[in-house]
Amino acid sequence: MSTRLRARPACLLLLAGLFLFQCGACFASDPFAPGVHAVLGKMGVTAADLLAWGDEIPGSCLSTFWAWPSGKQQEGAALALHIRSANPVLTPRACWRMGAAFVVASMRFGVPLDLAVAVARAESGFNPAAKSRAGAMGVMQVMPSIHRDMLALRFGAPEGWSLVDPEKAILAGSFLLAGYLREEGTAERALVRYLGAFDRTYQDRVSRFRAEAGGVLARPVRP
Repeated sequence: MSTRLRARPACLLLLAGLFLFQCGACFASDPFAPGVHAVLGKMGVTAADLLAWGDEIPGSCLSTFWAWPSGKQQEGAALALHIRSANPVLTPRACWRMGAAFVVASMRFGVPLDLAVAVARAESGFNPAAKSRAGAMGVMQVMPSIHRDMLALRFGAPEGWSLVDPEKAILAGSFLLAGYLREEGTAERALVRYLGAFDRTYQDRVSRFRAEAGGVLARPVRP
């Protein structure tokens, strides 16, 4: 056997090794933006926790978070931190689920991200278990007795979702808010429809919270 033929298997093994090394590098590459790791670290959790939370509930907004563009990941991370700052009793898991849900709702329904976040904060302080004496429920304080049919058309039978689930609540509230914005033309009039009455104190709170959320979203999360 010639030297050239004897060397060929070695060359093939080397090429195969290089290919596998490159594939391994691709599979091992970090799918999360640096700012995501920064926020996770501030909350005392890891990327593994984030991936696990996304797998816990079928259809969770966190299930595809790893595949989002870097800018959208940064928005979700910034909102998770913002929510935790506004309501420190919330778990990191709840904050990340809500942060991701706000980003998804904004993209899906076209509602301004800062406005949806501000309404949730004004309505419930980001409390998923909030329930008013009038029967409004969840993070966005949606009235299931009033909006049951409309929500059923968009999200399916109520038995398949619950406003106690923070992601479902945010999607439902954002869907309603986006519709009011289209119909009324301004945020102020849309808020009157959302609340069911004009309330200057409520309008001012939402405006203040919206400015805070906008500031958070405008500043990239630093690693």
